[in-house]
Amino acid sequence: MPPATPVQKNLTYFITDGEPNVYNATYDNISLGYTSSWWGSNVTFDNKVNSGTYTLGQTTPVTATIYGQTQVIVDKDGKVYSYDSYGTKTFEGYVVSDGRGGFDVAGAAGNSGRYDYALEYAKSAYTALTTAVSGGVEVQAIGLGNNVDKDMLQKYFDTDKTVSTIDTAKLADTITGHTADAVPTAFPAVRATTSSSVT
Repeated sequence: MPPATPVQKNLTYFITDGEPNVYNATYDNISLGYTSSWWGSNVTFDNKVNSGTYTLGQTTPVTATIYGQTQVIVDKDGKVYSYDSYGTKTFEGYVVSDGRGGFDVAGAAGNSGRYDYALEYAKSAYTALTTAVSGGVEVQAIGLGNNVDKDMLQKYFDTDKTVSTIDTAKLADTITGHTADAVPTAFPAVRATTSSSVT
C-alpha cells in the first residue's frame, strides 16, 4: 500500500514578549469638541475634514471654532487634534483615506478605566487570523522572556498550543521541534523593540 498522505494544515506562529498596551485603530468619525460651552454644536471630524475641505498630504492646516476659539484641528503633518473647554488639545491620530473618497482618523487605542481596549482589539484581530483562509489557521503562541506566561498567551487563543518563557536563543528549536542548523553569519540579525510582536 502507498504511504498515507500526511495531513496538511495552515500554521502560524504568534510570538510576543509582552501584553499589548496599545492597538492601532481607525475611526470613521470623532468629536473634536463643541462650538461653545453652553448649547454648543458638536464639531465632528467628518463635518470639517472632507473632500471639499481637505486633500490628503496638504500642508495648510484646517481650523475650526471650538469653545469660541479658532483651533487647528489638522496640522501641516496631518495630525488630528481635539480640544476641551480649557483649550487643551489632545492628539487623536493622523488623517488617512477611507477608500471611499473621504477620510478617517488612524490612531492608537489604549486602556480606559476598567476596559482593556488594547487586549480586546488584539483578541479580535487574532480571532480573524485563525479564519483568514479556507480550512482555518492553527496558531501556536510563543512567549519570549520572563514577562509572558501561559495564562497570558491563552487570553488570545483558546488552545493549549502555547510555549512561554523560552530562551530567545532557542526560538528556532521551539518552532521546529528540533535543533536548527546555525544561521550563516552573512544574514543580518533581526532585532525587536520592547513589546514588539511578530506573526
